[in-house]
Amino acid sequence: MGTLNILLAEDNRVNLFITESMLNDWGFNVDVAEDGAEVIRMMELKDYDMVLMDIQMPIMDGLEATKKIREMRDPKKSKVPVIALTANTGRHAHQQFMTFGMNDWVVKPFKEETLYRKMARHLRGNDLLSETMKKRKFPTRKKPVVFYDDLLYDLSALKNDQPSNRLFLIKMLTIFVDTIPVSVEKMFHHFEKNELEEVSKKAHKIKPSIDSAGIVLLRECIRNIEEYKEKKRNLAQMKSDLTLLRKVIAEVVEGFNKEIEKLRAEEN
Repeated sequence: MGTLNILLAEDNRVNLFITESMLNDWGFNVDVAEDGAEVIRMMELKDYDMVLMDIQMPIMDGLEATKKIREMRDPKKSKVPVIALTANTGRHAHQQFMTFGMNDWVVKPFKEETLYRKMARHLRGNDLLSETMKKRKFPTRKKPVVFYDDLLYDLSALKNDQPSNRLFLIKMLTIFVDTIPVSVEKMFHHFEKNELEEVSKKAHKIKPSIDSAGIVLLRECIRNIEEYKEKKRNLAQMKSDLTLLRKVIAEVVEGFNKEIEKLRAEEN
């Protein structure tokens, strides 16, 4: 299954990270696009076995992108299975998806098993499909995937510690920005040298910072890395966890820098 190529189109960058990590965990090769126009460009350059298509995207939405895929001259491209990723539960919307040429849809938030089984249904007949997926047997029992809109972190716990002290919050956020990304890169360095115990130790060390910053998206991820032995996480799974950690921390740091600027302006 490792050679099956999936094109994942998702506007929300956090949801993109979640789904990409999930697909990597299952052994797919994943390319990502953040708008419909990028989907078409990537489809023209490469053959994919499936497209997972967000509906609400900038520049070109998922419906228009699917329509353009169906108009492609190359039958291998034009007939690629397309599954909509949508928060819309309406029957009319789902009928519209099919009218534009989509094969199926998954309503967010969804369970990992739901997506897995729908992918297996529409990938049937592919010679590269694993025996597990041919039987549509979900590989492991997992918790439902949680999707987020704009809530990447929650600073309410830190603010409650010193509700009127902006300098305290600036200091805490600055410490996070200055230290956590460095620690994450060190974790990657240890992973590449197969020093998994060191990776676990650093995960344990930064876990309180992630929890206190309210980064719910990484709550399970950081524990997967820390407890990789107990949870029997293999190397591919650990790499997927580390990749998600790096990407989300980069997003959080960007947000924290804006928070720091805002707090400093209020302080002055």
